[in-house]
Amino acid sequence: MERPQIPTPPLDEKTTAAGYVDYINKQALLNTEKYIAQHAEGRWKSHEFARDFGMNVIKTLLLLNAGAILAVLTFAGNLYAKDGFKIEIAIAFGRSIEPSIYFFISGIVLSVLTSFMGYLNWTSVGSGYLGPAELFEWVKGTEMKPRGGRLVQPTMIAAVILGLLSLGCFLTGAIKVVLAFHVLGVS
Repeated sequence: MERPQIPTPPLDEKTTAAGYVDYINKQALLNTEKYIAQHAEGRWKSHEFARDFGMNVIKTLLLLNAGAILAVLTFAGNLYAKDGFKIEIAIAFGRSIEPSIYFFISGIVLSVLTSFMGYLNWTSVGSGYLGPAELFEWVKGTEMKPRGGRLVQPTMIAAVILGLLSLGCFLTGAIKVVLAFHVLGVS
């Protein structure tokens, strides 16, 4: 990060040394306060964006997998309730879609784990930001040790992998449902 620059005061014959120092100190404090406020605002904006984006992805994964379970169970229930339909075929169809239900449930579990990895990721990102007092010390020239952020990369990778696995479970479950229709005589 680049430190804010302190402007020099207008010099004229009335400027005293004490006035010059007072001007510099006031400008430095003002610049520091502005910089800290901008840094904090950027921090909150990034948290809001990440939270909203992550929540939308996780909601979509949950909706896909839970909706698939609901659709499959509704279809199977309608088969059982149909008049003139052989109950043995409906039972066979129910057994053939059972693996797809497990894939959809796995997709739900993976999307919850994705949510947890996202939480760990943004907690790690947030811990890497300096607080107002630390920023003030940094602007004054104090060397700051890097902090936080060690888990940002691993948790981001884990969240992406878990999200993709959740999507993969949905697709595999959907394929299993399509293949289960052979029991009904549909090819």
